[in-house]
Amino acid sequence: MRGRAVLFGALLFGALAGCHRQASPAPTATLVLSVFPQVASVLLDDQPLLVQSTSGGPVRLRIPVGQHRIEVRALRHLAAYRDVIATQGQEAKVSITLRRDPEAESDAGSDSSVGQPFAPTPRPLALPARL
Repeated sequence: MRGRAVLFGALLFGALAGCHRQASPAPTATLVLSVFPQVASVLLDDQPLLVQSTSGGPVRLRIPVGQHRIEVRALRHLAAYRDVIATQGQEAKVSITLRRDPEAESDAGSDSSVGQPFAPTPRPLALPARL
């Protein structure tokens, strides 16, 4: 019985000692990204990124080391894709300027409802003569 208690104590101590080890953080690199138009959706490896530049200049992002795919989309523009290899301790500089979609140009002037939710036209209420 005492042997089991000692063995259990040794196992418990070993397990607890392992809990205090901190996993080393995954290596990262810096992505310096310039996008035009500035109002665009950016995806890194099919995951959306929140990219905001207060100065209008490039945005600096920490990304995992390795190969990545960047996708940029914007209304009335053709989507663009770039492959980038991020190396630890290095900056990966990517500049993407989207081209206007020529098919979107033809109906751009006739589309006055951009940004407006769909709703039926309101009608005046007919109130009864007496309440």
